Amino acid sequence: MQTKIAFESIGDRLDAMRKVANMTKQEAFKFLGTTKFIYAEVRFGRKQMPLDWAYKFHERYGFRLDWIYSGKGEIFDTK
Repeated sequence: MQTKIAFESIGDRLDAMRKVANMTKQEAFKFLGTTKFIYAEVRFGRKQMPLDWAYKFHERYGFRLDWIYSGKGEIFDTK
């Protein structure tokens, strides 16, 4: 059975990136240098995603910054 992941909001994309990276939420907090509270604020759209979070996912896993912030275009860099 396949799981469908929604990408409508930046919070959805944040959670999808965490899952693709095979991270627990606690591992994501450590990777991003944040707390459970701040992560949840971004995840549920109450705060904007910090650029350094997006850049960390871009650098380590190849997620495109345009996709992270807009949800449009290719998900991964093609090199």
